Amino acid sequence: MIRRLSPLPALFARVALLCACAITLSAPIAQSATPRVHAIRNARIVTAPGRVIPRGNVVMRDGLIVAVGADAPIPADARIWEGDSLTVYAGLIDALVMPPAPAPGFGGGPFGGGRPGGAPPAAETPRGPVHELAAVRAEVRVVESLPMESSQAEALRAAGFTTVQYAPRQGVVRGQSALVNLGNGSSNTNVVRADVAQVIGMSPGRGNVYPASLMGSIAVLRQTFLDAKWYRDARAAAARRAGTERVAENLAWDALQPVISGQQPVVMIADDMLQVLQAAKIAREAGVSATLVGAGDEYKRITQVAATGRPMIVPVAFPDAPEVSDEANALEVRTEELRHWQAAPGNPAVLAKAGVTFALTSNGMKDVKSFRGNVAKAIARGFSEDAALAAVTTTPARMLGAEGKLGVIAPGAVANLTVTRGALFAENSKVREVWVDGARIEVAKDETSPKGEW
Repeated sequence: MIRRLSPLPALFARVALLCACAITLSAPIAQSATPRVHAIRNARIVTAPGRVIPRGNVVMRDGLIVAVGADAPIPADARIWEGDSLTVYAGLIDALVMPPAPAPGFGGGPFGGGRPGGAPPAAETPRGPVHELAAVRAEVRVVESLPMESSQAEALRAAGFTTVQYAPRQGVVRGQSALVNLGNGSSNTNVVRADVAQVIGMSPGRGNVYPASLMGSIAVLRQTFLDAKWYRDARAAAARRAGTERVAENLAWDALQPVISGQQPVVMIADDMLQVLQAAKIAREAGVSATLVGAGDEYKRITQVAATGRPMIVPVAFPDAPEVSDEANALEVRTEELRHWQAAPGNPAVLAKAGVTFALTSNGMKDVKSFRGNVAKAIARGFSEDAALAAVTTTPARMLGAEGKLGVIAPGAVANLTVTRGALFAENSKVREVWVDGARIEVAKDETSPKGEW
């Protein structure tokens, strides 16, 4: 007699297998589709420079701000974070951040120029159809070198930053920057915009590799812009006429086509106010849109700097007090060094009074956590608090093509927030947390702060 096996065990096994496969395949999709709804309640909210809600709510959904106001309704599915005694600002934007400088001794300036601490001279043999000079690297895309070092991102967040313009450090024509959020997610989610600007360093590195002088760097810049225009015209002419010899490929010149056509700006990094003026002159000759990065001593030639009409990125890396406790050392301190130490904190106020449009950067600072303290020094020298806030929110957002999306707290804007206990630039204020794309990142333990609740 043949016994027929019950089909139930086999059926159950098949159903279990199908369920397991469905869960495995759909988990990432379900996770990405899960709503992320948060609300900060009863906080002081600075929606933009000069615009304050004394007590209100900020509601975020799926990485965007959906409501803000004194009576902004909080959805039933939102996780609530109490904001009593806290102030909420739009996430701060650092207009120029570069990878950490290599070990001392290579040469290069604080911004990758010709002083100690910057980029080493590029002595390697170029590979591929690139420029014959290793210092001309226009084809480089910093977005391809992400993510940035976690320690650098953490330090920037601790200072209140949520977004940076990340720029390459090496070379004269260095390549293209990217606008990057400082979230804990992948580079895919953190990149706001790739290829924001072509970055140029006025000063070369030291060494025997050309260009090894400021004069050489200026010559390289001028020739590179001329070559890029020739490359454009020669290729257009070859395309129009049959039988014309083809133009050899050059990735650097090709990468500069958006610059010379006015579709992409350049960021020109100077090591002093004279280089700022020289950079403005080169940009004018080449007919390109340029943002000038100063060195903090623009007050010395403020009339000429303002006359360039170019927007600027200005550091607050103020010099330390010269060491004069020892008589021998005191005699070695130059008068110019003493004058700059005294005058540097007043540089932002001088620029603002002259009508220069500028954003602030922490670049060049030994410790980025001192950024807000240094801005407070500038405020004490006559730089208004609203202007200081604009220089790290609305102004860099406009410079970087993210106006209305970054630098403000408004419906439709990206949910990047900086939350402080105390005013942003107050002496005893503290950055408690930042929000990046609607995700909360605690940067300072605060046992007295109200906790979030469901």
